[in-house]
Amino acid sequence: MIIFFDFDDTLFDREKFISALTKELGISQEEFLKDYNRHFKDRGRPYSLKKHLEFLGGSRRERGLDHFFRDLSAFVYPESYQLLQESRRQADKLILLSYGDEEMQSKKIRGSGLTEYFDKIIVTSDKAESLKEWYSEKERIIFINDKSEENERIKNLFPGLEIIKI
Repeated sequence: MIIFFDFDDTLFDREKFISALTKELGISQEEFLKDYNRHFKDRGRPYSLKKHLEFLGGSRRERGLDHFFRDLSAFVYPESYQLLQESRRQADKLILLSYGDEEMQSKKIRGSGLTEYFDKIIVTSDKAESLKEWYSEKERIIFINDKSEENERIKNLFPGLEIIKI
């Protein structure tokens, strides 16, 4: 059995993270989200902190963020640890499948301290395409994710895959 986990809003509190990140950057959440929606969400592209900082006035802010990304364990949902430990006992493989910009997601995932639980970590701009490589009707595959629309799309593409919405 293979269990895939989404990262943001499944294991990691993205909202709490954004709140702390905006404080660290010295900008309001409203300003951050306005730029996020205009430059990333509405254009259907993965979020990139580096690009966002360029929109906000350059990379000078990025230089001071290394310490912020070192320990992001405060943003991991407390129940994530037990869920991952139990899943580890039951599954042959645990795979983290996260949508987003490779650099940004990798920093968050490393900083979360959750890398030790996974056999493989995949950061992608298309989860369905990544799942295609692993999908087999002969193997039990579970996908744990928070997004209903995404879950429905994936279920339609891979009818034998089990989805657990968190």
